[in-house]
Amino acid sequence: MYGLTKEQKLKFIIEKSEELGISSYEYGQNTEISDLGARNILTGESKNPRTKNLNIMLRYLENKEETQREKELYEDYGGKKEYYKNKILEFIKNGNDTKNINKD
Repeated sequence: MYGLTKEQKLKFIIEKSEELGISSYEYGQNTEISDLGARNILTGESKNPRTKNLNIMLRYLENKEETQREKELYEDYGGKKEYYKNKILEFIKNGNDTKNINKD
């Protein structure tokens, strides 16, 4: 899965979890891995974690990042939406005809 070796997966999971602030508790609450199992993987206490558990953690990271990107896109779009709404209202308020909006 993901074309990575077990060691590469482990390193990626540890680094990305740290970067995103994902704790072993969060893995334990949102995946089928226990808090303790996740903690042992994240701290390196588990010298040879099961590939299945690493793949579960990778999927969780992938979903977490995707959700975060969607949230950022939504927030960005929301800001632009408000900007354009205000521009249109200002345009109309100044007595401009919306029929001529693209004639500049």
